[in-house]
Amino acid sequence: MDPLCPVDVAEHGLSLALEHLIARTRRQGVHITFDHLVSSGEGPDEMRHPEHLYYICEEALHNAVEHGRPETIQVVLKQNPDDLRLYISDDGAGCKEIVRGNGLTNMRSRASALGGTLEYGSPDDGGFVVKVIVPRHQTTAGLEERSTPS
Repeated sequence: MDPLCPVDVAEHGLSLALEHLIARTRRQGVHITFDHLVSSGEGPDEMRHPEHLYYICEEALHNAVEHGRPETIQVVLKQNPDDLRLYISDDGAGCKEIVRGNGLTNMRSRASALGGTLEYGSPDDGGFVVKVIVPRHQTTAGLEERSTPS
């Protein structure tokens, strides 16, 4: 198991790993909601190399807490017919000028390694949004929608 990831993503699945990551981040005093998809009998991993999405989410949460100082963060993991999408959005300060450091560069590299894309930015009404889209051929079938309260 990776010492930086307290849950073995490949063994236990992405949803459970994200639940643990979000619980850990909530301890910093931020309200976080998590809407996600769960596997129904598909085995422990929901996609090839799910750790990439885990680390993208970890970096996005870290950046939100450190730079945006939000009251609320929303994480959404959604299966569509053609792709898997991960959204992390917050109501923090946002930023007019994005300084692309190692964190954002690594997030883009991880999305690319999955054959996906990474978009990020501050909407006009504030906050910050990170969106990852991974093609469906990288994921397994048999996911159903589930939402957990914060």
